[in-house]
Amino acid sequence: MKQSMLLKTDDGTAINITEGEFKSFQMVRRDGQHNMFSPFARKEANLDKYTWQTIMSHYEVLLKVFGEIN
Repeated sequence: MKQSMLLKTDDGTAINITEGEFKSFQMVRRDGQHNMFSPFARKEANLDKYTWQTIMSHYEVLLKVFGEIN
């Protein structure tokens, strides 16, 4: 079953990050073709700006919850 985690964005808004969104982020990160702060990296992962920023801000927590991609 896919998990999700409710987190706060930098502006205090609550956002739900799914396991699939985190895995998409990790795939782009692992690929190494883009600087992770680049809008091109976000576009490749097909994530909106708030989801991307929240994953960047809470990466370590999300990694503990969802783990590394295989």
